[in-house]
Amino acid sequence: MTEELVLWHDFNVALVTASAGLLGLLFVALSLHVRALTARRNAELRSVARTIFLGYVVSLGIGFLALLPQTLTALGADFTRSHYPPSERLLEAFDRLGIVFWEQIPVWRLKGKDLARRQLRRTILDRLRQTILRDRNHASVMTWGAANEIVRGGYAETSYLAQAKALIRRLDPTRFFAVDQTLSPHVRLPAAFKTLDALGISEYVGWYGNDPLSRVRPLLDSVHRQLPGVALFAIRFNAVLTGFFLALELLVVLALAISGLVHLQQPLSIATSPVMADGKGGLMATPLNFVIAAIAVAMFSVNGYDSAINFSEETAGEARQVGRAVVLAASIGIALQLGTFLLVVFGVPDIKAFVNSTTPLLDAAKSSFGDTFYKIVAIGAIIAILNACLAITLLVTGFNLVGDGLRDAVDPRLRDVLDSRTAIR
Repeated sequence: MTEELVLWHDFNVALVTASAGLLGLLFVALSLHVRALTARRNAELRSVARTIFLGYVVSLGIGFLALLPQTLTALGADFTRSHYPPSERLLEAFDRLGIVFWEQIPVWRLKGKDLARRQLRRTILDRLRQTILRDRNHASVMTWGAANEIVRGGYAETSYLAQAKALIRRLDPTRFFAVDQTLSPHVRLPAAFKTLDALGISEYVGWYGNDPLSRVRPLLDSVHRQLPGVALFAIRFNAVLTGFFLALELLVVLALAISGLVHLQQPLSIATSPVMADGKGGLMATPLNFVIAAIAVAMFSVNGYDSAINFSEETAGEARQVGRAVVLAASIGIALQLGTFLLVVFGVPDIKAFVNSTTPLLDAAKSSFGDTFYKIVAIGAIIAILNACLAITLLVTGFNLVGDGLRDAVDPRLRDVLDSRTAIR
């Protein structure tokens, strides 16, 4: 870790937290004034909103990138991939930490007709040249990724890959020449891939539908038969871990709901006449403006349901299913959180102690089922925070992690290839 990143750690944590919170509040504010924003006469208002939004997003991204090396180290990961070339400071941190980096230029989901355009082809190759010249002296860089998930590339893809390989061999013959490609629903790969040194397999196992892990081995075996001399890197299996954590979180939420349901003690009026702490250990009626402000903050607690939009271009099936997934995710999240909270409130024996407590839900769990259940809920909360950090980091930065154990379990033949680069430690 560079000394600068360590010194700025607390600042970056605060930056990410503040930016995320302000983005949530901005989203709520804009949602409440959609008509005003869409009116023709309010072009200046839209411009201001756009500027503020971009400012928060940039701040959030800077904070995440600065914290990323520490996140990778904490997760025990030694290999990462990025869309797209990162800052040089991040690469310097990878160099010092021994994190192997799969670098890639911004060529994503292009079609053959796109690659056939001469001006675009020149721009892409120039970007590849600039990336190699800037980063080839970083020990952490293992691969030059020339493309990601090209769609029906045909002859134009073959021609482009030949030019990209020639450029890489001329500027830096020590690194792998590679592309990333999805396997589903078709496993047949272009013949041009036989010229690759390495292939990144982009498969969201368990993310879309109920794909079992058992289908990974047949997919890899099929690729090995087609490309016997190309090293394979499976780079997107984090969905299984995220799904496992999510299942644990849901179990804890349901357990909390049941604890309130079986110990109903408060009247229904508590839901229609909300109260809050008065700062002196007592209760007071909650003003309407406080309720509105609390709703704005609470809405941010279900933020993330719209993440399906980020994967819309890679989702199998009709595009309208993405919208349904967003609405369904939002509905489930709101129902589970609101329903569980109301049941817990109805189940607490002392509403004054509940409102004035610094850990009200944990106290409610303890009073309902004892210390063991209290510890289970506490561990569930920790897992939820870890899962949220992992999911947000992967989503916002586009990094995909492969731990040693998973890498070796997926394909032992990767061990020698990857370990030859991890010797930079």
